[in-house]
Amino acid sequence: MKNFEKMLKPGGILIIDHLNFDNYLESGMQFLSSPIYYERKGIKVLKSYMLFEDGRPCMWRRDNVVDLDGLSNDVAESLQKFDKMVFRTQSFPHQLADFKSLLRSAFGENASYQILGNFKPLEEVKEPSVYVHIVKKSLEN
Repeated sequence: MKNFEKMLKPGGILIIDHLNFDNYLESGMQFLSSPIYYERKGIKVLKSYMLFEDGRPCMWRRDNVVDLDGLSNDVAESLQKFDKMVFRTQSFPHQLADFKSLLRSAFGENASYQILGNFKPLEEVKEPSVYVHIVKKSLEN
């Protein structure tokens, strides 16, 4: 995060997001809603894994398969070579409190912070799939 802070000019804005892993961990390792800007048509999840180290989550991994069944013919035709291809996505499972702390330690107390859920105020979204953090770097830096 400190690299992002160094790249921004005073008054610059960072917009960064992460999946709601708090919800994922509390619900028994499943997302209660699909991330709002991920197109799921044609992708099926095979397995999800969470790796823990010293009792804390340290890596999330998901194996997916391309499945063209049900897609329109023109889309399916253009993606035919990928049909049934398995691919893996992985990321660090950021939890909200820890991510907020990372941002504050990088940008300091003089920066302004806002958190959205699915691009809406948090009070409007019961269980967001994505947290969006907006940080405005202090003019004093």
